[in-house]
Amino acid sequence: MRRARSKKLAIMILFTFMATLFAAVPMASASASYSVTSVSQVSAGEWQELGSVKVLFHMAELKDSQYLTLRLPSDFEFGLDGTDVAHDSGANYKIGNNDNVTLRIPAIKNALSSVEGDVYTQSFTVQELADNELKIAIENTKLYKDTKEKEGYFYIDFNNVYVDSGFSGDIDLVIDGQQGTVFGSGKLIIGTSGTGQVEISIDSEKTITTGDQTGIDNIRLKEDRPGAFKDEYIKLKLPNGFKWVKNSGDIEIVDGAKKVKVNNSYEEKAISRTDYELDYDGDDGRTLQITSNVESSKAAYIFIKNLKVEVDDETVAKLGEVKVTVRGTASSTPGEFIVAKYGEYGAKAYAVGDPTVVYAGRTGAVTDEYTEIGKFAIEEDVKASLIKGRTVTLQLVGGAKWVRESQDSKQEGYKYVKDIKIASADSKNYKEAFATNNWNIIGSARDIAKYTIDNTTTSACKAIFESAKISISADADEEIKLIVGGTAGVSGEFVVAEVKKPVEISVDGTVPNVIIGQQTVELPPIVVTETGAEAIDASDGTVEKWLYLEFPAGVLPTKPAKVEVTEGDLQIDEDSVAAKYASDNNAWQVRVKVKGTSANPSTIVFEGIKVTTDRTVPEGDLKVKVKGNAVVQNAGDKVVIDDGTDVVRETSDFSGSGTVTSATVANCVTPAPTDKKATAVFTIGETAYTLNGAEMTMDV
Repeated sequence: MRRARSKKLAIMILFTFMATLFAAVPMASASASYSVTSVSQVSAGEWQELGSVKVLFHMAELKDSQYLTLRLPSDFEFGLDGTDVAHDSGANYKIGNNDNVTLRIPAIKNALSSVEGDVYTQSFTVQELADNELKIAIENTKLYKDTKEKEGYFYIDFNNVYVDSGFSGDIDLVIDGQQGTVFGSGKLIIGTSGTGQVEISIDSEKTITTGDQTGIDNIRLKEDRPGAFKDEYIKLKLPNGFKWVKNSGDIEIVDGAKKVKVNNSYEEKAISRTDYELDYDGDDGRTLQITSNVESSKAAYIFIKNLKVEVDDETVAKLGEVKVTVRGTASSTPGEFIVAKYGEYGAKAYAVGDPTVVYAGRTGAVTDEYTEIGKFAIEEDVKASLIKGRTVTLQLVGGAKWVRESQDSKQEGYKYVKDIKIASADSKNYKEAFATNNWNIIGSARDIAKYTIDNTTTSACKAIFESAKISISADADEEIKLIVGGTAGVSGEFVVAEVKKPVEISVDGTVPNVIIGQQTVELPPIVVTETGAEAIDASDGTVEKWLYLEFPAGVLPTKPAKVEVTEGDLQIDEDSVAAKYASDNNAWQVRVKVKGTSANPSTIVFEGIKVTTDRTVPEGDLKVKVKGNAVVQNAGDKVVIDDGTDVVRETSDFSGSGTVTSATVANCVTPAPTDKKATAVFTIGETAYTLNGAEMTMDV
């Protein structure tokens, strides 16, 4: 029954404290702050405990008779009964003849509390403005001005409040302060009224396999309000082919209390293990029934630990997710969830995230930029799939090689893949199988790396590898793939890098026609454009970087009239521009030295190049190739230095593959017709003869 009570009860609460009196310390103006120390989950239509609210303020800001009001939603009730105020115990003071609402003033560093020194009296006025609204005023504020503490605070505990039967959701406490005083306004959530559901979740999805009674992770049951799981049951049903291992689970109580009747009154006692039952016999072991034999007085939270699931019939059990359906008399959510994964022995490899972008012609032995492949994973389906002593191989496909830790073969560790490592934050249980990062490069082609498994795994392994460096051929495919194999049974094929040409070449104008033997035909401007910042490398003080335009054999170019950077901030050495014969390639090159890399993609224009073609140039497109160690780091080509000497200064991963791109700059057309040949046949003693097949007669 809801008890009737008078409205607007004025209640004077007198507290006596010990205190040392000090002169008041002036403080800057600041509003009081309000906070919730606890939020309760409650049931609608019952008297229940809500949260506690802390009120904190500066003592120097107090003035006589300052107040604040506290209001709950409509049809809630504080339930104050009577006007007597009693010191309950310790720091607690109850309002009225019950403990529904109490004021609490802790005796620790608080200007309102009992501290060393003389006795002074403090008073609060509490008035019930409505069933759901209180007014709390602090009187005689001058008594607080002489304390040594600058801050005062007290708590309001809502121990037993009526929650409206139709209410659901967060319970707001609205605070209105007296205008112009330290007490401001605000709103706090001090409770929540649930719909009466049990929330079910599992910590993770462990893998099970045939012939192994594997423990699954903790299953959690959490009431959204007290009594949501009252004298009811929940059933967890496994798919066909699986069953629960009988008596494998234990119940652990995380939180919860129950009401127990003692001498015609109720008190709270902790919920115990015996308040719940586990029954494994439903549907021949497929269904686990969880029964509650208790009504909780605070929202219960329990674990079911050490449960095990086994494969009962592998001809029926399906590989993959093991999903349980949730049924029963208790309202619960979700209706189904994944309790485990079923797999047979095996492991797979796959790409993680998007492939990286790499530059054709770059090598991680010289620079890390644009030579790193994307992440990839090796993951077991079940534990012990990776067995000690067996191998995993990684083969690069598409025109790439693994970069060694050191290019010096005399140095220890030169045979291992450079910089490859495991991303530990995203991997799990990998240290048994992959104790080191020593992926051994095998074969002269350097496209295969091999790892020997260190130990057989005792938990399913997932290792995500990153940062491995490769060398990319100048004429590599658009994609670099990884094919995974070996004796460990790991398989997979996936893209780990997308190849990007460092530059593009084009002609600004119409390409001319040339004929063999023709001299000094001027070409339109040849334009070389970076596809990204720093795509063209620059001299670093040790190695000079050159960009070449290489012409076909039999074509002699002149030195350009001008070479300049028309866009971007790439720096070139204009004094280095020259036309030079490359004897190794039997071709002439137009060369320029690069002094500084770009911050923004840049464009280089070669203007005023004239060509002479000899009689060996074939008919068709006359193409110019873009070469040089400014764009290709791994062809082993000779590069020119300032004294005009050709010196090999780069690695030879892909000898003879030094062209990143090319373009047609002229057309070699059919040469002009030559003089006609005549054929004549004469017979001795006759005047008749034939000329080019026609019969003719001589005069004599």
